[in-house]
Amino acid sequence: MKSLSKFPPLFGSCWALKGLVCSLILLPTLAHAQSFSEIVSLVLQNNSALKAAKYEVEAQKEQGQVGLTLADPQVEAAYLFGSPRQDVNNRVDLSVTQEFDFATLSGNKRRVSEAEAVLLDRSLDETSRQLKQQTVLLLTDITYYNKVLAELNRRKALEDSLLNVYRKRLDKGDVTILDYNKAKLSAAQITGQITKTKAEREAKLVQLQGLARSSSIFYNDTVYAVSSIILPEQYEQWAASNIQNAPSLRIEDQKIAVSKAQAELAKSETLPSFSVGYTSELVKGSNYRGMAVGVQVPLWANRNKIKAAQKALQAAEERKADTEVQLQNQYRQLFFQAKTQLKVAEEFKNTLHATDNSAILTRALKGGQMTLTEYLLEQKYYYENYDQWLSAERDAMMAIAELSQIGL
Repeated sequence: MKSLSKFPPLFGSCWALKGLVCSLILLPTLAHAQSFSEIVSLVLQNNSALKAAKYEVEAQKEQGQVGLTLADPQVEAAYLFGSPRQDVNNRVDLSVTQEFDFATLSGNKRRVSEAEAVLLDRSLDETSRQLKQQTVLLLTDITYYNKVLAELNRRKALEDSLLNVYRKRLDKGDVTILDYNKAKLSAAQITGQITKTKAEREAKLVQLQGLARSSSIFYNDTVYAVSSIILPEQYEQWAASNIQNAPSLRIEDQKIAVSKAQAELAKSETLPSFSVGYTSELVKGSNYRGMAVGVQVPLWANRNKIKAAQKALQAAEERKADTEVQLQNQYRQLFFQAKTQLKVAEEFKNTLHATDNSAILTRALKGGQMTLTEYLLEQKYYYENYDQWLSAERDAMMAIAELSQIGL
């Protein structure tokens, strides 16, 4: 086969073209793109589910204030007609009583309400954290697709340049239709990959726009926002300062606090309540007025309340212990996944830099030292390793992104 006399300038080193191609890809939407932190803030501000959760928490807090005061005073009045009327006078009875219970007087009811209000706040914090984590993971995923598209468009520029050369060579009769078709199929394959990747990125972007209730969100970064996070060498170093700050664990701590407050409330509810009031009996010619005192002894109504509260406290303590174990297992796995994938990605990256044969392959193809089939096969090996590097880097960044959201 005759050597190719002249290749277009675009057909050169793949690393040299990367920055240019990436810039050209992102230029049309750059003016509309938001930063990582802007999008996260927008989601937390506009998300409908989070807004609904906030209103629900406010409503539950208001409901928690119901029943914290003493019982309402009780007023009774009676007018009794005497019979026979000519011998017995009519009578008027009047009584006003106020009940006092130790559960209210001791403040135990209010302490339960306050503990439950804190639990509601912590549950809302966890809802917000989960939403932010979902947003960060989506942005990390979109960054991966941005990087893939930048690389695919770089490859497409090379393939289109090659195809253009072979079209001209075919017109001159220097190459066969088979060689031209190989170049055409290779370019078509890259175009298909670009279409597929764009669709996958668009699906993630639609999810992100749904979270933020905005169709104008665009994210074009090709640098992972979480790439600046450095993990310590040992998991225990990371866990010591992060696991205890996990919102889910703080929720379990507060559930224990609520159970303790409810146990104290149950004890106070087993004590007698009493009432104090004024009573009068008014009959023509003989009126009676005085104080009335009553005691209510809870012999049956609150039976087994203390035992139930103690069992609930034990259950809350066990749930906390189980939650901590589950968190340790979950984040230990994420930590080692991040560490492993970072190492794999670094190895791929170093290998790719050391074995970038694009310029050599171009010269060999131009000089007739290799066939087009051999050239495409060599490029395929390089592309496969490049794709594995991007995939390993994405897996590492996704794990780090999830780890970074634990203590928010």
